[in-house]
Order: sequence, then structure tokens, then C-alpha cells
Amino acid sequence: MREHGRLLAGLPAEQTCWMSHRDAVLAPPPGCVALAGSPRSPVAAFESAERGVYGIQFHPEVSHTPSARTS
Repeated sequence: MREHGRLLAGLPAEQTCWMSHRDAVLAPPPGCVALAGSPRSPVAAFESAERGVYGIQFHPEVSHTPSARTS
């Protein structure tokens, strides 16, 4: 994780997350900051908190992600 930002606040700096597809995001959208990545997907999470724009590439809702947020 590069920085927590608002989106990933309260989560560990490094964790295992389930990514069940082969898509990859190489750069965050203009005006957004990359928050997390992996060797195969350099941008696994990004945000522009001041604009209310957030995106994730992994699955935080499944049991395969140890820090799953299911509610």
C-alpha cells in the first residue's frame, strides 16, 4: 500500500486481497492518487477524496480477502 487515504483507512499497510480477474490498471485517473497495487496490477485502489471518487480492483467483500468488509 502506498498510502491509506480515506478509502483504505484502518486497514493494514500490506495484506492479501483476492483479485479474480486478469485486468490491470496501470495508472490512476487524472487527479486521483494510487493507494495500493500489486506486481501485476500497479493500481489496485485509487481515490480523489475531495471529489468523492474511489475505485478498487480487488474484492474486499469475499472471504478470500482476510480483512473482508462484508457489511
